[in-house]
Amino acid sequence: MDEYFICSLAKVVIAIAWADDELAHEEVNALKDLIFQLDGISERGWKELEMYMVKPVGADERERLITNLLEETKTAEQKATIISTIQTLIEADENIDSAEKEAMSLLKEAVEDHSTGFGRIISKLLGGSIAKRRQKFDDAPNRDVLFDDYVHNNVYFHVKHDKKQLHVKDDKELYFICSLAALMGYVAKCDLHASENEATAIIKILKDDWELHPDDAQYLAEIVTTANVENWDRFRYTRHFFDQTTREQRLKFVDSLFSIANSCGGTSTEEIESIRSLSNFLKLSNKEFITAKLKISREDRNGL
Repeated sequence: MDEYFICSLAKVVIAIAWADDELAHEEVNALKDLIFQLDGISERGWKELEMYMVKPVGADERERLITNLLEETKTAEQKATIISTIQTLIEADENIDSAEKEAMSLLKEAVEDHSTGFGRIISKLLGGSIAKRRQKFDDAPNRDVLFDDYVHNNVYFHVKHDKKQLHVKDDKELYFICSLAALMGYVAKCDLHASENEATAIIKILKDDWELHPDDAQYLAEIVTTANVENWDRFRYTRHFFDQTTREQRLKFVDSLFSIANSCGGTSTEEIESIRSLSNFLKLSNKEFITAKLKISREDRNGL
């Protein structure tokens, strides 16, 4: 699907989220997480969308964006894209409930008829989706100041909980390297087990490529290769990593992920697919992903 159309739809989603002219910090993060995972948005496209997230979108601009999108929606494929995209957003954390299913049916009718109720229906669906991402910590019993970190950056949570003093200049850098290590751990443990060789590969990459202190690299590698990564919020990890790196660094990082995967005697299908998903989230093209994959010998990736 045309990136211009996807971005037009994403702008409408953002504009509707701003309907009351106010988004709390975590609501903005939740919105970014939801949109960041959409396929077909390039690095440039993401930067343009961020411009709509930093300041409220007024009623006039919101109506203009909705009108523009509906005017652009001419083909069956475009209509299907609107439906599938909104469905992707509302299914990001939970299954669709009965009220959302009903709203989705109304949305399909509104898209088909170019109805003026289009924006209102998306607003109802989007509000529930953002609320679901917040509910993980807003409604948690006995929550404390570290609960948000536990949900959205489990590695950072471990460091803070352990009161571990790493060799970093500030908390921003700490959060970044925790996200970096988490993504490595996600690949190493995508088959539920991280080998000693994979842990060693992570340590080497953290030291050589990211200039971490050897003790810090060892400590972080131990966390990400022993923790349960199944429920980690990889959308938040990849988005944060994306925001803090250059395109060249992201390309090199995907090479590093393949090195980790291949360090234990070959690269499995599960590892290839996990790297593919992270590469997509990092706004790299399929061609760039394939180039990185082909640096691993055909034998080591079983011809995949």
